[in-house]
Amino acid sequence: MKTGMIWAILFTIFSNIIYPFLSTSYTKFIVFKNPLESVASINYTLGYQVGIVYQTLYGEKRKELRCNYFNETTYLPNGFPAYKSDTYTVIYNKYNPDYFIIDFTKPDDILKDKLLKSCLEVITREPEKFNNISREKASYFLKDIMNHFGINGLSMIYNHSTKFYHNIKYNSLVFYFFKKNKSYRNLLDKYTEN
Repeated sequence: MKTGMIWAILFTIFSNIIYPFLSTSYTKFIVFKNPLESVASINYTLGYQVGIVYQTLYGEKRKELRCNYFNETTYLPNGFPAYKSDTYTVIYNKYNPDYFIIDFTKPDDILKDKLLKSCLEVITREPEKFNNISREKASYFLKDIMNHFGINGLSMIYNHSTKFYHNIKYNSLVFYFFKKNKSYRNLLDKYTEN
C-alpha cells in the first residue's frame, strides 16, 4: 500500500515538474541548433487552446498551444488575452519546424500599441490604484513602463487585480510587490499629479 503511494507521488512529481522542464530544455536545444525566425499569428482560441500559424521554409505550419483560461478568456504566457490575428515572433529549427519557440515578450509595433491601449483602459477604470494619474499622463507612463520593464511590466499593470489562482505569474499579489520596486515608484511619481 505504501509503495503504491510512493510511486504515485513520484509519478506526480515527474509528470508535473521534471518532464515539462526537460521537454522545454530539449525543445530549446533543438531549436537553437539551427534557428530561423518567422512570424506566428493566432488563428483561433478555444478554451485552453490557442491555434497558431507560422511560415517555414517548407510552407505553413499549424500548431496548438495550451494556455491559461479563466473568466471565459484565454490568456497567453505574457499575461495578455489571446486574440485572433495577434502576431508574435517564432523561432523554429530550420530542418525540423515542429520544434519551435514563440517569444511572447516581443510583439510587433501594431500589437504593442494595442497592448498599451488595453493597459490605458485598465488605469482609466481604476486610477486610484495608480495614484490618480490622468489619462494623458498615463499613456506616457505606460510607454516608460514598456521601455523599462518590457511586456512583463505592462502585464503587471493589466493583471493588477487578477486573483493569484487564476494567473500564477501576473496577479494582484505579484503586483503588490511590483509597486514597491523603486524604478516603478520613480516612474509613477514622475507622472502623478499633485
